[in-house]
Amino acid sequence: MAGPTVSGKKRLFVALGGIAFIFILLIIRLFWIQIIDGKRLSEMAQEQQTQDTSLSAARGTITDTNGVVLAQSGTAYKVLLNPYQLSRKQEDLPRIVRELSDILDLDSEYVMKQATKKNSNDVYYKEVILKRQVEREVVDEIKSRMLGSGVYTAIDSKRYYPEGSLFSQLLGFTTVDGTGQAGLEQKYNKYLAGENGRMITETDANHKAIAYGSQEILDPEDGYDIKLTTDSVVESFLEKALKEALEVNKAETAQGIIMSCKTGRIIAMSTQPDFDPNDPPRSDVAALNAELRRLGYAAPDGDAMTWDTILAYNALADTVGAARLVKDNGWTLAKDAYVWLDGQSVTIRSCVAGIGASIDVKSELLTTDSQSQSVSVTMPQDEVVAGDRVLDVDGRMVDMPQQTTAITDSSTLAALLGSDAYRQAAGTAESSESASDGASDVTFALQWLLKTPIDVWSLPPTAFYAQHDEQACVVSDGKPVAVTVIGSRLGRSMATVDSGAALGKVRTNPQGGKPCR
Repeated sequence: MAGPTVSGKKRLFVALGGIAFIFILLIIRLFWIQIIDGKRLSEMAQEQQTQDTSLSAARGTITDTNGVVLAQSGTAYKVLLNPYQLSRKQEDLPRIVRELSDILDLDSEYVMKQATKKNSNDVYYKEVILKRQVEREVVDEIKSRMLGSGVYTAIDSKRYYPEGSLFSQLLGFTTVDGTGQAGLEQKYNKYLAGENGRMITETDANHKAIAYGSQEILDPEDGYDIKLTTDSVVESFLEKALKEALEVNKAETAQGIIMSCKTGRIIAMSTQPDFDPNDPPRSDVAALNAELRRLGYAAPDGDAMTWDTILAYNALADTVGAARLVKDNGWTLAKDAYVWLDGQSVTIRSCVAGIGASIDVKSELLTTDSQSQSVSVTMPQDEVVAGDRVLDVDGRMVDMPQQTTAITDSSTLAALLGSDAYRQAAGTAESSESASDGASDVTFALQWLLKTPIDVWSLPPTAFYAQHDEQACVVSDGKPVAVTVIGSRLGRSMATVDSGAALGKVRTNPQGGKPCR
């Protein structure tokens, strides 16, 4: 038997070399998957196979010496997003974002950024809290919209103070995240807060819970209760006396304390003026986060200064050319870098300082318009034709739905309050206000038009025949024409032609007119 030929040996070596090359590529690929890209792929696999939901711990209750509840946590809800799930439904994502922003009153750009949020490894977040402390009605509305996987709700907690301002300076209040911000809430936060739990659920390829899949629940640990030595009844008398002392002495603050001489037990203590901890004084950080979200930046929904706050602010600063938050100044925002305006919407008449200018604290920076919050619209009562209207604002047509009675939209307000009619009326009102030393409303008139113009013909009543309710006929250029009568004024009847054609010579008192319908 003859052995392999030279050409056969070459083919064998080539085949073996090809197999070896493929084997080496497989080893390299496996090394890349398991070692180089292993962490990212592992996180993606975990994200695909499980759903990790936070379970809020109940914050401890604070009571007085008689057991009267002064602070307690009630049930609320939070809205959460799963960006990984939402990434698989790109076609439907704009609708989901639009409906969530409408229901939760959030900026759509902010919702979109949260819905597509990734970590530093370019892996979609497992869970993003979109909004906290929402009511049950909001949860029901979200469920009714059937937004599908990727949008879900969970039980949250909200702090309530049943006695209102009583003990407010002593109790303090919490942030939206349930962290003590002042008073006893802050002092004993680690005892009151408790420890949040988790629920890890095995999911299928569509990230829905598997019927017989595993589920691990780490129960939350509720916080400790605190019982004070103070008495609510005695406290109410003390606070009443301090408020009277403030008024009589025209003082800025007043403090009082009642204690037992025998035991040293504090029975009552108060500092005036007080506040309602259910609606505590504004947190500058919370206001900053809210404003950044309104402008479309991914700031957190809370009153804590986080890295997301810093990143959002620096993005805004880069856009407007302002100074960034940096480590050298402790990541703090200088007081001369911002100004708080009283109200959701204001009109700035003049600005003293420009970007980058140095100003003193409490120095005059802006002059605002006090008549910029809303405009009330008086609807015409004698309009002949029903339908949506527009206002002629110095040649610009502003949409005005028929049922509108108050305008708060910023762009519409800007147009109305910038009109010649308003400026003229505001000047007269300002003069009257100065003379009377009081505030006065500004009333001004604009032309009111139909949004969709129609051709209306003014005809004498004797021109109509075969009239039934609003339907009638007229003779135009010797031919019967169907019209709709829409009203009468000053002995003339207003009518529209059903066909939309123009009328010619219209005969009055037509005798024996032919049917037009």
